[in-house]
Order: sequence, then structure tokens, then C-alpha cells
Amino acid sequence: MRRGEDGVAQQRCADEDLEDVARADLLMLFADPPKSVLRGGKFVELGYALAKCSCVWIIGRAENVFGYATGVLRFDTFREARMELALQASFGPRGGYDKVECSNTDRTATCRADLALTS
Repeated sequence: MRRGEDGVAQQRCADEDLEDVARADLLMLFADPPKSVLRGGKFVELGYALAKCSCVWIIGRAENVFGYATGVLRFDTFREARMELALQASFGPRGGYDKVECSNTDRTATCRADLALTS
């Protein structure tokens, strides 16, 4: 099977995404609005984080059964999640995250938890 330039670039993106999730202490997944077309990349990242026993937070609704998995926290808004992150960073032991993986079909960023999350 031959991979063209697009295949090589996509492989690099996939590898980098999985490396980011592997390094992260916390994966934040932003749910898509109801009835939107769902793409699978963020669900792969979610499964990968759950398999490595990372902390997973979902912003918005649970889009499938894994949004209800043991240890997954759900927040209605990003503001609520940021407030919880600030509390955990300040007071531990729930926190102390060095790296946070923010996962969304439109934005993915690795950032320090002690900085404001931006996207």
C-alpha cells in the first residue's frame, strides 16, 4: 500500500495527537452541538486517554456511552471546567496538572494548567 504526501502528513498528525494525549495529565473533550456531524478523531483520543487511565473531562453533553465511564467528569460549560481546573491547580491533590490536552474537532492545544486556557 502506497501513501502519498497527504498520507504521510496525516500519519504525522495522528502520531503527534497520540503523543500529546500520552503526555497529558488531563484530556478535555469539547462536545459538539446536538445533531452535528461527528468526526471520529476526538473519540480515538478519548479512548486512548481512558485506556491509559488519564483524567478525562467532557465539556458539554456526553456524546456516547464513554462520556459516562468511571472517572469522567462532565461540565456544562468551559467556564465551569476552567474554574475547577483553577481550584485543582491551587489546592491539589485533585490537581497539579502540568499539561492539559484540550481536544475538539476544531481546536487542539497542549498548554500549562497554570495558564489561562485559550483556543
